Amino acid sequence: MKLLRPKYAVAALAILFCFTIQNIRAQVNTQDSLALVDLYDSTGGANWSNHTNWLTSKPVRTWWGIFLRDGRVVEIQLDRSVFNKNNSNNLVETIPSSLERLTNLKILCLNNNKLTGTIPSSIGNLLNLEKFFLYQNLLTGTIPAYLEPVHNLLSMMAINASTMNCRLVLSLRSQFFQSLLHLSSHAKHRSTT
Repeated sequence: MKLLRPKYAVAALAILFCFTIQNIRAQVNTQDSLALVDLYDSTGGANWSNHTNWLTSKPVRTWWGIFLRDGRVVEIQLDRSVFNKNNSNNLVETIPSSLERLTNLKILCLNNNKLTGTIPSSIGNLLNLEKFFLYQNLLTGTIPAYLEPVHNLLSMMAINASTMNCRLVLSLRSQFFQSLLHLSSHAKHRSTT
C-alpha cells in the first residue's frame, strides 16, 4: 500500500473536513425535526396543497415553507400554495402544542388555512417569535394573554371576524400588549356610542 505524500494527505484531509462541516450544517436539530413532523401529522399534511419534500429522505431545509439558520428552524411559511386557486395550503385540525420545541422560531405563518380550536398556550414559550400570522382560519377564542411573555413579538395578525374574539391587526411589543388590547377595546366602545 502506497502512502500519500504529506502535502496530498493534508489536502485530502482539508477536503474531507470541509465536506464533513457542510454535512453537519445541513442537518437540523432533532427537536425541531420532531416538532415539524408533529405539525405535519396534526394538520393533515398528506392533504396539504403543497407538502413538497415533507417527510421524505430530502433534507429538512428543502421542505416547502421551512427556513433554517444554523441547523435550527427560524421560519415556517405554510400560509398559501400556488397549487390552490383558493390561496390556501389546506392545513386542518388544530395547531400542535409541540411547536414550542422550535425555540429559534422567529416567523410563524399559518394564515389562510382551515385550522380550528384555540391558539395553544405553548406558543407563549416561543421567546424568539417576532411575527405570528393566523388570520383566515377557523380558530375560536381570544388572543390569549399567555402570548405576553413573547418579548420579541413585533406583529401578530389574528383576524377571524366570525369566530375569533379579535377583529384587529395588532402590531405590538410585549410590554405594550395589555395597553394595545385596552386601546382597541376603548376604540371599539367609542365607535359604538
